[in-house]
Amino acid sequence: MQTLSQSLRGMDADVVGADPLIEALHKMQEALSGRLGLLAVSVNELASKVTDVGTSVHDTDRKLATAASSGGHHREMP
Repeated sequence: MQTLSQSLRGMDADVVGADPLIEALHKMQEALSGRLGLLAVSVNELASKVTDVGTSVHDTDRKLATAASSGGHHREMP
């Protein structure tokens, strides 16, 4: 919000349709949408990594449980 305030400083916001105000708001919208798009991509990548880690933990847990139930023999993890 501070950036928006700085960008609009000195413009007459009471003038409906003032070209400088419209241009400043358009630039702010473009910058914000670009950053939100980057955030969405980053969150999607993070979710994918969390899923991969969860799958790895689940697989390791399953292997350990199988090894423990196979007679209690000590086996080295591959």
